[in-house]
Amino acid sequence: MVEFGRYYINFIRDIFQYMGSFFKGIFEVFSSLFIDGLRELYEKFILSSLQFSLLDWVMFVIVTLVNLIFIVVIIMKLIGLTKKYIKFVRTEIEKDDLVAEIAFLNQKTMELIDEKNKILALKVSNLGINPDQDEPEVDEEVVEDQGEGRFVKLSMVDQEYQQHPIQIGRASCRERV
Repeated sequence: MVEFGRYYINFIRDIFQYMGSFFKGIFEVFSSLFIDGLRELYEKFILSSLQFSLLDWVMFVIVTLVNLIFIVVIIMKLIGLTKKYIKFVRTEIEKDDLVAEIAFLNQKTMELIDEKNKILALKVSNLGINPDQDEPEVDEEVVEDQGEGRFVKLSMVDQEYQQHPIQIGRASCRERV
């Protein structure tokens, strides 16, 4: 058991050494590119510029400006693309949020409709009407006997109330007309 403990401790130590050397290598790449590489390029420029003529200095300035403009344009394009990507991702996330909210609201709507239907069923059952029953059918022969007018059922109601007038106050419906 002691041997396994030593092995495991050495194993963990080796893993951390490899991870450390990995990150050290990444740091060395960036330092050699930006620190050592730039210093070396600057030293070469200084040595070469000792022999520049007037035309060489003019060319140096023009080429340096073009290179700087090129680098600035590339950086601006990268920033613009990054902004577009962020805006696109944000809109997609907002769309996903809206879809989720719509689904939630649809579920709540269905629950409210079910609750409303239960309440209506209770009210209808309190009135003594069974909501599952169909409407009572009216004899078509009776409707046809009433005539060919536009308001056949209304004329049937009028005939029923002619026999039993409703009393409102002191005067009946017939006396008012």
